[in-house]
Amino acid sequence: MPIGFTIVLFACRLITIMPVVFYSTADPASANIASCLKGKFGFAGQGRVSVGEMQLPAFANGEIFLVELDCPLYAADFLGDFPPGDLFVFASKHRSEQGKPCYTVHAPGNWGEGASLGGSPNELQLTSARALQEFFERLKGNEMPVFREATHHGPTSLRSPSVFVELGSGEDEWGERRLAEPVAKAIVEGCNSFTSRNDKVALGFGGTHYCSAFESLPYAFSHVASKHVLDSMDAGMVKQAIEKTEEPVEKAFLDWKGCNKQQRDKLVAAFEENGLEWERV
Repeated sequence: MPIGFTIVLFACRLITIMPVVFYSTADPASANIASCLKGKFGFAGQGRVSVGEMQLPAFANGEIFLVELDCPLYAADFLGDFPPGDLFVFASKHRSEQGKPCYTVHAPGNWGEGASLGGSPNELQLTSARALQEFFERLKGNEMPVFREATHHGPTSLRSPSVFVELGSGEDEWGERRLAEPVAKAIVEGCNSFTSRNDKVALGFGGTHYCSAFESLPYAFSHVASKHVLDSMDAGMVKQAIEKTEEPVEKAFLDWKGCNKQQRDKLVAAFEENGLEWERV
């Protein structure tokens, strides 16, 4: 065990300055991605890191921490006690009813009262639009397509910008090492490069869960709200989306045909109340 790095690791009880990747042994895709990180990208054991009363197995490659959990990643709100880092990345499975093989990236958060998958009601997690864009771009051109998803599920109370990078959408994909390796590669390379980006940053509202209306726009998106959560949207949630974006938010985009008139009117009023420039797409 590298002595110098062990000192850094246990000092992270006070401060963390490196990106942290979390994986779960309860998630087959997550464990598969972690196996790739350890096997191909030099992540070696560094003992355990304290989070409250828990002692979590930790690994590192000299630039990035890797921390093992044993619970669903969406339920990891106890990581609110974890020291802040540049970025928290959750290497996760993606599941969909259609079961289409794909990679996905998204911010965590709950737009409304529902919080059955972790986090708190009406709470968004701090996220980084530029990190999401970096991982999205690095997953392009692989064997499976990559999609940007709307903000959903927990955790929502962490002190660091957080993103989910996912392998989907079923058991055949979750356990396939060949498909997990591009995720591991994107995570390592993206953690080392996202801070050099200077994208303009935006929020997205309306349309489908997979955010197709915003994909071609020259912006990095942080929080996105699909049509099915817009009925409860208000100025307070728009303000929270701005505040829970690590970078300055320049604009909101509204998928005009991807929401109804009542939703549009409510959103436009919320944008104007927050002094947020907006544009229809």
